[in-house]
Amino acid sequence: MIINQGVSATIASVFPAWVGSWGFAPVFYSLAAFTVIYFITAAFFLPETKGRTLEEIERYFATGKIDR
Repeated sequence: MIINQGVSATIASVFPAWVGSWGFAPVFYSLAAFTVIYFITAAFFLPETKGRTLEEIERYFATGKIDR
C-alpha cells in the first residue's frame, strides 16, 4: 500500500512539469501504454487468487502448480 501511495505522489508531483515539457498528448499516450502493459501482465501472467488461501498461493509460487 505504501508503494502505491509513493508512486501516486511521485506521478502527481512530476505530472505538471512533464506535461509542460512534453505536451499533453505524449504524456497521455505514455501513461496509457503503461496501463496496457500492466493489464496484459495481470491478465496473462498473474494467477487468480480469489477463493484461495494464502498457503495455496504460496504453494503455487513455490511449485508452479495450482491446487484444484
